[in-house]
Amino acid sequence: MVYLKRLLRFVFVMVAIVAVLTGSIALAAPRVIDFVSAHRSDHEHLSLEPLAERSYIYDSQGNLQGTLINGRNENRVQVKLSEVPETVIGSVLAAEDADFYQHKGINIRSIGRAVDANLDSGEVSQGGSTITQQVVKNSLVGAEQDLSRKIREAFLAVELEKQMNERYCPKPVQSDCREGKDAILEYYLNSVYLGGGSYG
Repeated sequence: MVYLKRLLRFVFVMVAIVAVLTGSIALAAPRVIDFVSAHRSDHEHLSLEPLAERSYIYDSQGNLQGTLINGRNENRVQVKLSEVPETVIGSVLAAEDADFYQHKGINIRSIGRAVDANLDSGEVSQGGSTITQQVVKNSLVGAEQDLSRKIREAFLAVELEKQMNERYCPKPVQSDCREGKDAILEYYLNSVYLGGGSYG
């Protein structure tokens, strides 16, 4: 009986410690990232990689003879966000990043949820990356699976959102301006792999 009480007390203390640490990290992480991002000495201008599109071949009379996909085997025709049906946008946001228009590049709750799910399953079964982080990964930093890349991805996601808001939103940038976010979402929708060699 004494052993069981000690075990329960130990488990309770460990759960409390994990809860306090998780809460502290969740509260502090956005502020630390904002602080470090604001005080970086190399405020690089982030430029997303241009997306390659398929090419069309016409004869001398202007008749379409065929199409060629780019060297990366990506079959893509870019569209403006305004041309994408709201149901598609809503479905992508629901599946990939439901809080896309609320966060500033990273979502601590999603990261915590993913860590919890992965610990429960014993494997990486869920990701916590935002759409902005996925854009940064695919266009700027690459897909290596190491901690330093994930940290750089998080910092660059915050910086990309800041720069896109400065570029697309009128000065001073209003908190309800969506144009910077819309540009990131448009890039994502045009770059994501949809299967069968089709992108976007």
